[in-house]
Amino acid sequence: MKIDILMATYNGERFLREQIDSILEQSFSDFRLLISDDLSKDNTREILNEYVKKDRRVIVFLQNKNLGTVQNFEFLMQKVESKYFMFSDQDDIWQKDKIEKSLEKIEETKSDLVYTNLQVVDQNLNVVNPSYWKLKGFEKKIKKYNNFASLYLNNYITRKHDACEIKMAGKNIAIAQKIKLYFA
Repeated sequence: MKIDILMATYNGERFLREQIDSILEQSFSDFRLLISDDLSKDNTREILNEYVKKDRRVIVFLQNKNLGTVQNFEFLMQKVESKYFMFSDQDDIWQKDKIEKSLEKIEETKSDLVYTNLQVVDQNLNVVNPSYWKLKGFEKKIKKYNNFASLYLNNYITRKHDACEIKMAGKNIAIAQKIKLYFA
């Protein structure tokens, strides 16, 4: 089993190394890290080139015009070759078993998408809140809305999906009322 991890970057030099390292050090290692840089003006591209030289799993696409966040991720979705894919922000830091646990849950529950909780941290990685879900009262909202489109459109799912099956790539969020969702 293999997974593609999609990361769109733009002027992300401040936290980029930490995020890429957290992905490359995952307990599950059979993945490709696809990164599309959206014409960064800082040292992001130099950092990405360092990782391309260090690890064959890192594949970088350098855009020659600014696409914006959404189109940059759409570009990456066209490059997915694996059954599963995950989205990554350039300033996240993943727990060492994030990929492994997400894949286990998506297969165990036969879901289309796995959405995971997260710790809220400051710029020095000090935990501000141990659970984003509890901070936002998310459990109650899951029961109230109970489908992906409502949760997404009502801004309760505020970040990108964690693990998705490739068949999700063609679905339009606005009409995706029947996506099977699992909260890990």
